[in-house]
Amino acid sequence: MQIVIPGPRTAEQTAESGILAGIAASLPMALVWMIASASVGDGFFTPMYHVAFVVDPHTWPDSLRFAAAGEATYFRNEPFFFGVAMHVVVGGFFGVVFALGARLLRPPRRLALMAGTAYGLVVMAVMSV
Repeated sequence: MQIVIPGPRTAEQTAESGILAGIAASLPMALVWMIASASVGDGFFTPMYHVAFVVDPHTWPDSLRFAAAGEATYFRNEPFFFGVAMHVVVGGFFGVVFALGARLLRPPRRLALMAGTAYGLVVMAVMSV
């Protein structure tokens, strides 16, 4: 039996890992965003309609209006799934940016983990504005 020791990762492998990590991080962030929105009375699905505002400018204000009237679960299929898809794509983009930056800088693992956490929080704060 021969043991294969992997060599250095290619930039493509690093980018793929970054995309997957960004997608994996974007999904719980979206869920937290939706729960926070529902808890302040803006409606559970409203954050995804906010993302989809560029293709359907009526769904976001409609969702806010329904939430103000007490209907917290106003749901429209197409804008919601477009908003989720765009949220995941943007998460993948920010993941690949971090992964390739970390590949260039080569920080120690512990520092990379702390930097990744800080980067994610900064991205979340900037994208929430």
